[in-house]
Amino acid sequence: MGSRIAGNGGKDLIALYIRLSLSDTDLDEKKEESNSVVNQRSLLRDFVKEHPEFSGEEVEEFVDDGYSGTNFERPAFQRMIELVKQRIITTVIVKDFSRFGRDYIEVGDYMERIFPFMGVRFLSVGDAYDSDLHQVGDDKDLEIIMKNIINTYYSRDLSNKITSTIWSRRARGEFVYSGRPFGYLTDPKNSGNIVIDPTAGKYVRLMFDLALEGKETGQIADELNKRNIPTCGVYNHENNIAGKSRSCGRSKCEKYFWDAQKVARIISDRVYAGIYVSAKSRVIVPGFKKRRKTTPDEIVTIHNHHAAIVTEEEFDKAQEIFQPKRINYAAPYKRNPLGGKIVCGNCGHIMQYNERKIIDCFYICTLQMKTRKDVGCFKDRVNETPINNLVFRELKKWFQILHSMDTQLKEREQKTWEEIQILGKKIGTAQAKVKSLQSKKVSLYEEYSDGKISKEYFLSAKAQLTDQINVWRNTLNELHGKDAALRKSRNKHQPEFQELIQKVNLFENEIILTRTMTDTFLERVVVYDQYHIEIQWKWNDLIQELGLQPAEQPEKKE
Repeated sequence: MGSRIAGNGGKDLIALYIRLSLSDTDLDEKKEESNSVVNQRSLLRDFVKEHPEFSGEEVEEFVDDGYSGTNFERPAFQRMIELVKQRIITTVIVKDFSRFGRDYIEVGDYMERIFPFMGVRFLSVGDAYDSDLHQVGDDKDLEIIMKNIINTYYSRDLSNKITSTIWSRRARGEFVYSGRPFGYLTDPKNSGNIVIDPTAGKYVRLMFDLALEGKETGQIADELNKRNIPTCGVYNHENNIAGKSRSCGRSKCEKYFWDAQKVARIISDRVYAGIYVSAKSRVIVPGFKKRRKTTPDEIVTIHNHHAAIVTEEEFDKAQEIFQPKRINYAAPYKRNPLGGKIVCGNCGHIMQYNERKIIDCFYICTLQMKTRKDVGCFKDRVNETPINNLVFRELKKWFQILHSMDTQLKEREQKTWEEIQILGKKIGTAQAKVKSLQSKKVSLYEEYSDGKISKEYFLSAKAQLTDQINVWRNTLNELHGKDAALRKSRNKHQPEFQELIQKVNLFENEIILTRTMTDTFLERVVVYDQYHIEIQWKWNDLIQELGLQPAEQPEKKE
């Protein structure tokens, strides 16, 4: 978090916020040094020492080194804001607005709403800004807005340049990110290129050899498991290799065994034929996460780009033999209420839905069939009709509970609102007292600066005012804490809960379980065995937040 300077008994905590982005290294040397952590620290410490009004107060540094100004989820920043919420920090000082952040909407929100509401004084040294002396509507407002807008667009412009650089490297056939396809390593002589991993490359070659022999992906997976060949995820982990996320699964059983899907991903990847293919998606607006598919003319394809594990001819032949079947798994799931929502309690896989014309349809875990090994999954079928009836009965019970809760919450809402009104009056009185004392403190400093009072009198009077302010701030802390707790319980989930009640009213007269009902209310059904089935509702967290403990989950009886 940074060092703390112990005060002489003062209770106010002053936060010195320091931020340095990695992008600052793109600036000229003089500007880079100006924004360095060392320079910011020195400037802020000197500012505090030069202002007697801060004497005797505790000062703490919050340093985010290497974080973008457009992202406010910075570790030190979040710690500082948490202390602000706890009414521990009373003053925040930064070198300039851009160090605080480069999103003018977010920065403005803190300056105009959050800090004033929390009673926090905000100072920007380079911008000569002090919230205690700032009057809303004066000429400086426009200057502040313009500076924050410029800071925002500087960051967007930098993001554009970085994105352009990345795509330029891709156009040259460079592997931009650290992840490498299974079977390859980063070229030690050229970080933008790849070389064959002597061990994993042999595993990949074996898969293609088996495919060229006419074996299907499931049969290839069986052979790999028989030979105890580690999956790509396990191999990369054991060898401390940064691999592509697409190369392995994450469920607790899947990561130890090969299956048809993992094999298919490798056999259908042209990288193993020495072909480079650039990214198939890109961000829409720099600085945001939303992406779009790249157009054909944006995708860069380079043949004979790097060392190949198989020839292009072998790769093409493997695709002809392979020809994966395109199964529309979504179709049966859309026709039945629980399709895609029933999962195996052991491996976490979605249980496969099997349609039958004469007998009852059923769900079954396919991992055991894929791996040909006993991995502890439930081996029997879960028949559709009994599981549908079970979920429907439990859903009806939840509807009754929710209606009962709705009545309780309305009564609680009325009582809470009355308490908030009483607290509001007390908070207003306390805030007026603090503001009055702070004004006296500023006037005292002005008198001292003009030489009208001695330093001894200034320090003594300042200490008295500080003590009085602290007493009222402690009172405010308690009142705000009670008010915040009440408002949180009143407002946090009320709209969400009322929306839920509307959905209940819409479906409570249904006589059978429907797909729309399960999409609305059901997260998933976890099957451990025929006597242990767990139903997870989408709104379980909401129920707990509102003070209702979910009922004990039912057991399926044969």
